[in-house]
This record gives sequence, structure tokens and C-alpha cells, in this order.
Amino acid sequence: MKEGSEKPVIGIKRTAVLRCDVDDLGFGFMAGFSQQDDGRYNTFSRTATFSRNMSIFFKYYINRFAEGKHLTIVYAGGDDVFIIGAWDDALDFAVELRENFIRWTNGKLTLSTGIGLFPDKTPVNIMARQTGDLEDIAKDYGKDSIACFSNDFTFKYDTFIHEVYYGKLAIIRDFFTKEDERGKAFIYKLLSLIRERDETDRITFARLAYYLARLEDTASNKENFRIFKQKMHDWFEDSEQIRQTELALLLYIYEIRKD
Repeated sequence: MKEGSEKPVIGIKRTAVLRCDVDDLGFGFMAGFSQQDDGRYNTFSRTATFSRNMSIFFKYYINRFAEGKHLTIVYAGGDDVFIIGAWDDALDFAVELRENFIRWTNGKLTLSTGIGLFPDKTPVNIMARQTGDLEDIAKDYGKDSIACFSNDFTFKYDTFIHEVYYGKLAIIRDFFTKEDERGKAFIYKLLSLIRERDETDRITFARLAYYLARLEDTASNKENFRIFKQKMHDWFEDSEQIRQTELALLLYIYEIRKD
């Protein structure tokens, strides 16, 4: 782990591996210059400048994004990154890296990222291989994507950042902070109902409605519960929204677990 990290490690005791690289770097670079004024910008000096700027980002600025986090940069080359560390810091890093990379390249280049989650003492070669597979899955998803932990949780980067990480996870965290007496049983029940969801069987939708209606009667803050219940109903109706919700719930569970 990175020395001098002041941020405490929270939640589940797992090691995260992050691997990412730039999508279609060579093709995008050559095509971009060759299409300008019959390729007269495709010169050695511009190529060297571009390569130098990419190197600066991945060898210098990337260290800033890891500061204060429990992360070790194993490798950061001209267009790819390999990092090991705390699972929550790896997610923070993935978001910060992508947002800054988009600004650095004026949105002309994108990243594909895989994040694997492993028990302590898992051999590095196994973690590297499996996370590399997730990185490939992200690329196959259409690039500018992230695969979190498994093939099931692959999203376009903007969707992950705004709909999951800063969206549903924040809503879930806020609700359970105010309803802490509900405990983990409520969270795991929601997760179970989501995983049982079947669009061809409306009974699975009725189970969620019935379960939440029962709990609303005993809620200490009925208005807060009513708002959350409506959001869950809305998310449950849409297959993509509920997939995002499942990952958000998992991330919250990882935050509060003590093992």
C-alpha cells in the first residue's frame, strides 16, 4: 500500500486490482492528424509531442490521483495502468483518472477499465490475469467503459460515474444513514429481491412492493422512507436501472462490512 496514506481503509477486507488502457490510441492518433489538411500535421515533431504529453499524464499526473490513497502503482506506462490496493480507493482512483484524462485529451481519447476484487493472499499473477479479462470485457462493451468485479457490472464510464457512483450509491448511503435501525437484513433482502427479479413474472415485482409497504408502517421517518420506496419502485421497473442499483447496493454492503 502507498505509504503516508491517511485515509482509513473501510469496509470489506479485499484487495482490488485496477487495469486500464487508452482505447484505440494508435488509430485515433494517426487518423486524427492524417485527416487534417491532407495529413500535413502528421509529422515527427507532432508525434513526439503527443507521445511526450501522454507520458507526462501516465507517469507524473497519475501519481497525484493516487496521493492519500491506499494504492500501489505497479505500472503506469505510455497508455496503460496497473494498480493494486484498497477496493474503495481503487474505485475513487478510477473515477478521478477518467475524469482528468477526458479533460487532458479534450474528450478525444477514452479509457477502458477493469477492476477485480480478490481475497487477501491471492497470487498477483491470478489477479492480473482475471482483471485483464475484465479490461477486455470493458473494451468489448464499446470502449470508454468500466467492468466492476464481474461481467455483470459493465457500464459506460459516464453511466457508472453519474448513475451508480455519484447517483444511486449516494442515495442508498444517505437513506441507510438515516434509517440505521433497519440493519443489514434490510439491505440483503433488497439485494435478494433484485436478483430474483424476472420481467416475465410480475410476482417478483409484487414481492418488492409488498415488502417495502410492510416496512413503511414501522419507519421512524416515514417521508424519508416513502421517497426511497418510490425510487426503488422506479428503478425496479427498468432492467438497466435495476442493474445499476444492484451494483450500488453491493458497493454499500462492501462499505459497511467489517470482515
